[in-house]
Amino acid sequence: MEKKEFIQKWLSAFAPNIPKEFYKENIENQYIWHTFSFDFIEKEKYLIGKKARMAFDEIDKKNAIVFRLWDEQNTTHPMQIQFNSSKKLDKLPETYVVASDFSWTYISTHENDWQNLGPYFMKL
Repeated sequence: MEKKEFIQKWLSAFAPNIPKEFYKENIENQYIWHTFSFDFIEKEKYLIGKKARMAFDEIDKKNAIVFRLWDEQNTTHPMQIQFNSSKKLDKLPETYVVASDFSWTYISTHENDWQNLGPYFMKL
């Protein structure tokens, strides 16, 4: 799946009611995890930091999809061993992992642990 399609599917699943103005100002050409950092998604609906890491490490990652924002290929990849733990993902900033059905997501940001800007975990 190409970058544009991934972002659209991610937003449809996890932030379906995002206003166009918010998208253009805070997400487009930036980071979709700003849906969390700008409090567009209610804090009760997701985990951050250590709790996010724990949830990701415990969830079944079979058939998960990985998207690396800074990857030159700009496409998704199937789950691989380098993406299967939060500890490994801490070394891979701007990595988005989602269930194949987009029922959960984990995001390792380039600002993990800095002023509560990741990582994030959300399960629908």
